[in-house]
Amino acid sequence: MMSTQIEVGRCPPSFVDYLILEPCLFLGILPVVSSCEISGDSVSVKFSRPVDHACEYKLWQEPRGWKIELRKGPEPKTSAYLGWLRLYYLGGAFFKLEYEVAGGFFAKRELAKVYSTLFSNYTALAEGRCRKVDIADRLRSPRVPRVEVEEKPFWETMPVDIKVDLSLALVRAEYLREVELVHASDGLPKAHYLASKVKSGEWMVVVVYPNGREYILISNGVVVGRYLEGAKGTVVQSVFYKLRTSK
Repeated sequence: MMSTQIEVGRCPPSFVDYLILEPCLFLGILPVVSSCEISGDSVSVKFSRPVDHACEYKLWQEPRGWKIELRKGPEPKTSAYLGWLRLYYLGGAFFKLEYEVAGGFFAKRELAKVYSTLFSNYTALAEGRCRKVDIADRLRSPRVPRVEVEEKPFWETMPVDIKVDLSLALVRAEYLREVELVHASDGLPKAHYLASKVKSGEWMVVVVYPNGREYILISNGVVVGRYLEGAKGTVVQSVFYKLRTSK
């Protein structure tokens, strides 16, 4: 097993948010991946280098990321391939990456060098492509499960006592620097799912619209900061960050 840390701080926040959910967004940045598709809990990946081959992986969604594990690999078995890969969100724009290369000894050693180089340079690779990714379009894709939208999100019913100016990107980044837990859902979550959780501790809610996003800071059930960047519209995603300052 190999492990490394990656950072995507120069990418849009929406890219960071969605990277937690979808392995194809992560893998698509790699030049060795020619295509990636998700169907249910299956991830089909075609690799173009160093040798053309295809693999099918089982997808495991985790509280702070995801893991893919090989279901069906290439033939012959002496060739090398990515056995499994796990992306874990550390907070801010940082992720921990764990992976394992499987296959024949010599081929595996060479492929391990390739992945080690790619993941060491992932920050630079992502910066060159992440701003071209249309997150709203990916969320509208039929393969992304939809959640029925509530008429009114539960945070709209919470008491308000604005104390924090969230219009500054540096202020928002500072709050998101230390994160304990991340929950993301397509559309608006059902009130009963998270309403009780945000009544204690500090939470940052990021609501993603097709042409904007809204930041809502909640402290012990009270909205203490709010900022709309862009324009409201149909909610395509909502991401809840439990801040480490929470008790």
